[in-house]
Amino acid sequence: MAKAKSPAFVPTDTPHAAPTGTAYVPDLGPVTREQPATQVDACPPFLLKAHRERWTVMGGKVIPLFGRIVLQAGVGGVSSRPGGKIDAADARNMAESAGWTIIPTTAIPDHHASAGGVKSYLYRPEGRDDVTLLIYTKCYPGSKILECDAPRYVEFCEHLQDSGVIDRPPAYVLDKLLQRLTHEAGALADRSRNQSSYSGAAAEAAAQVAVVAAQLATLRSTPSAGSAVEVDV
Repeated sequence: MAKAKSPAFVPTDTPHAAPTGTAYVPDLGPVTREQPATQVDACPPFLLKAHRERWTVMGGKVIPLFGRIVLQAGVGGVSSRPGGKIDAADARNMAESAGWTIIPTTAIPDHHASAGGVKSYLYRPEGRDDVTLLIYTKCYPGSKILECDAPRYVEFCEHLQDSGVIDRPPAYVLDKLLQRLTHEAGALADRSRNQSSYSGAAAEAAAQVAVVAAQLATLRSTPSAGSAVEVDV
């Protein structure tokens, strides 16, 4: 049996009167549209750790270059406990013995807490219990893209130093950082002379050098803490 065809619609420039009849809207029921979950790769929970000799520059500030303790059984001294819980005591001890400071997950500014008032630098995106990210890492529905909320992240790093969770970098560390950044800035400046595409990176590198140099100069102009020692000879 031949399939019935819809009436042909024939365009015409001839004016016609409005169609007669009753408007009709099909009832298709409620339509819901759910946001797809982010497509970023799975990431287990972790703890941040800071070392007095690991620093970088972001947003015009010298900030820690963090490491991580991955909270996954069998990784870096982490083991499992009954009930599916994690034992990170050995991992923490090893990190602290190597000069690292473990950053408590609650060590964030009060105004960085979640909408429910929970203080943690970790969060899990909606629909992805296998993904744990920093609250300063943005992800998007249906996308694998990750972006850093740089202003808030820098504010978090400054808060850690202001609150005494970690110490500020000592002069010898800033000096080493300054040497490395100066070398990198010089190489980028040389490249930018021949390739204009490097001009932005060269300018950013020069700005980072200025940030570290200024902080180092301030630190060196501040009297060293301590007390005088007399030796009876």
